[in-house]
Amino acid sequence: MNLAAIRRRTAAHSAVAILFLCGCGNGIISRSSPSPGPVYNFGDSITAGCYAQGNCPSSAGFAYLLCAHQGWTCRNDGVSRTQLMDAAINDTVLNANISQNTISTFLVGANDMRSSYCTGCTGGMSTVAAQQQFYGQLESSVTWAALPAAAKTTAQTCYFTPNSPTCSFTENWVAAGADGTMLTTQAGASVTVHLAGTAIYFASIEQFDNDSTYTLTIDGAPFPGRQSTLTTAGVIARTINDPSRNYSQYLYRAGGLDENQHTIVFTCVSVDYQDPCYFAWAGSNSTSPFTNEGPSLQRPWVLLGNTLRATPAGYATFGGSDTIVAQFDAMARQAAQELQSDRLNVQLVDTSAAMNPDDSSLYYADGFHPGTTGHQVLAGVYESAIDARSFPSIQADLRLLVR
Repeated sequence: MNLAAIRRRTAAHSAVAILFLCGCGNGIISRSSPSPGPVYNFGDSITAGCYAQGNCPSSAGFAYLLCAHQGWTCRNDGVSRTQLMDAAINDTVLNANISQNTISTFLVGANDMRSSYCTGCTGGMSTVAAQQQFYGQLESSVTWAALPAAAKTTAQTCYFTPNSPTCSFTENWVAAGADGTMLTTQAGASVTVHLAGTAIYFASIEQFDNDSTYTLTIDGAPFPGRQSTLTTAGVIARTINDPSRNYSQYLYRAGGLDENQHTIVFTCVSVDYQDPCYFAWAGSNSTSPFTNEGPSLQRPWVLLGNTLRATPAGYATFGGSDTIVAQFDAMARQAAQELQSDRLNVQLVDTSAAMNPDDSSLYYADGFHPGTTGHQVLAGVYESAIDARSFPSIQADLRLLVR
């Protein structure tokens, strides 16, 4: 079955979702739209094309089908048996060569949704603290992918750039790892970041059983909605792919600012050798560190898929539930809405609606992973979303939406 036929099938499964993605009343997808830039596909075993553990025929996965059909330049960065809060996924996002015409697809949350690797989590990541930590990493990864290179910097890049106009560090900071993070074990150590833009982003780290505390201010006041003193403590004890990984990035966002330059100050308050403070990266919705310029269409695009539902048999085998999936769906929608309001090109793709658990033909025998037809449906949904970007009506709607 080709993708054109799959679109018709998908429309039968979820007409509302397809109309939302197309953004047009007649449902016609233009084939004359220009080819997108490189397409990166981030996610877990579903993105990798796996039908079951250890069985990953990526050529049958939606990411391969999406690009093979159109002849686009694509990378499949799906990594089996990973959570969003796992180095294997986040590092692929950080290492991607994001440019202004890059498109990134995300389909994450399946393993996070069913995970019990956090304190107080039994039968899935159902605690508020665990979901907050997931949301912090989700928004951090998606925001990084939605920003052009000139609008963001890792902590290490800032630290090792001589006479950097963006960052200034006090003493006692050291590189923390390959992901660009810096850490300090010195109370009172700080970093000052200068960025222009109507939205400012600062990513730190949440780590299991880490008792360090810090302050984070923008223009002399705490980040909106945040306490004056913050903690590094996280609730994720380990991840599926890397049991030693007990931390994730957490994004602090300040939106609705004026377009002038803003000053962010991160100061470590209480710390020791085993409980350091971390600075991961910083950026703004500007296309330059010092000026706020350019319409949203000059930035990369992110198509954020929400967590897929499983069949009853799939939940029984792997864990999770429709209730927890709905909570993850709400987080994906919130992240997309917040970043759209910052004039970033982040669009929710309702992959969950496209995969109906009542239709067993969409799923592999385990009831959790998409089968051949399910991957074809997902490819059709993402392709529709990519094509819809080129419609003038969609661009106008987005410009109105994010003003």
